[in-house]
Amino acid sequence: MTPRENMRRAVMFDYPERLPILGYDEAVNDTVWISRDWVLPAQAQGRAGVDEWLCQWARTDVPNMG
Repeated sequence: MTPRENMRRAVMFDYPERLPILGYDEAVNDTVWISRDWVLPAQAQGRAGVDEWLCQWARTDVPNMG
């Protein structure tokens, strides 16, 4: 199983071969190719400030708050 397929199965809860890892270089890194858009559900695509759990985020004037 390729690292890409293993990661896809892990994200989809489809019984991956092993837990995906984030290593120190591309040789041991299953996450190099993943973009944020790949993880976002269809309802969040193209919506600024919406994360993968469909939470809306915005900046405020208060430091360290969102």
